[in-house]
Amino acid sequence: MRKAFSLRLFIALFILVLGAFLSSCGGGGSPSPDFKIALLQKDITIVRGSQAYLSLQAEPLFGFSGEVNLSLDGVPPGVVLITSKIFLPDPSKLLGGVYLYVITIFADPNTQPGFYQATLKATSGNITHRVSFNLNVQASGSGGGSGGGSQTATLTVIKAGTGSGAVVSNPPGINCGNTCSAQFNTNTSVVLIATPDSGSTFAGWAGDCLYCGTDSQCTVNMTSSKTCSASFNTSTSSGSFNLMANPTSVTLLKVLGIYTPANVTVSLQCSQGFNNPVNLSYQVKDPIGLLTSDITVSFVQTTLNCGQSTTATIQPSGLQLLLTGYTVEIIGQDANNANNQSKVSVSVIIIGL
Repeated sequence: MRKAFSLRLFIALFILVLGAFLSSCGGGGSPSPDFKIALLQKDITIVRGSQAYLSLQAEPLFGFSGEVNLSLDGVPPGVVLITSKIFLPDPSKLLGGVYLYVITIFADPNTQPGFYQATLKATSGNITHRVSFNLNVQASGSGGGSGGGSQTATLTVIKAGTGSGAVVSNPPGINCGNTCSAQFNTNTSVVLIATPDSGSTFAGWAGDCLYCGTDSQCTVNMTSSKTCSASFNTSTSSGSFNLMANPTSVTLLKVLGIYTPANVTVSLQCSQGFNNPVNLSYQVKDPIGLLTSDITVSFVQTTLNCGQSTTATIQPSGLQLLLTGYTVEIIGQDANNANNQSKVSVSVIIIGL
């Protein structure tokens, strides 16, 4: 009797200790949202007065999504990061989960040449990850010549901002675009002209062109090598938009185990001043208001412009209780402002015969 009691006591204590051990190892909790980064190349060469590119691979983990800020450590003065942030989408809403970004760095013409052990740092909230690479800064080609020839200086244009556009020069030489650095005779004037692409606006000059403000043209006196930054931002709309659905209530019939899907016309109406594209998505709630995957929605087109419409096909994806009511929420999201949304609800009744 006493031995049996001791054995039971030993087993109980063993179970308690094992449970405490598993709990301390995190067996009962969910991992916190996180992400990881990696560079596809470890050796980067950049010539003074030009740009170089890093291929950054990023993967969201455990439901992480959001903006990640980038910075450089261990680089000499004059080396700057043009791409200062990236956005990691929610992998559950898109195909795949590993994303590739091209990160642009720039070295001004006065950067000290040499080899540097550099670090790219990625930060979001209290999450920080680092990845190292070898940076080789090389001297730019010397301008001008001897024997009485004209001396030259380098004019470099950097494009920044959330939008897109082009910068050209007069006299010709820069078409950025593709050619963002050129040699010009010293003590001459060069006019830079910034033109935004459709859907973008010119936000202004910085660097050696800071004095030009937001004027689309800037005259640069080439007394020495100069670097000018031109910022283009995505256009913002001052108006609003609404999604409309017709009909707003549908019935799905199940006859001999086969469902008949229902079609709904979704249209986009905009107020004056709104001209951004709108991306469509959806979510489904069951009769007590919980999100469910019992019903799926497919769109003929997933992006609408003002005045356009598309067809949404609603159909069951699993087993449902008969005569139960579901709600499909069709969501329109401003393609240039994730916080600007409009929703329209469609009631769904499922009847089995």
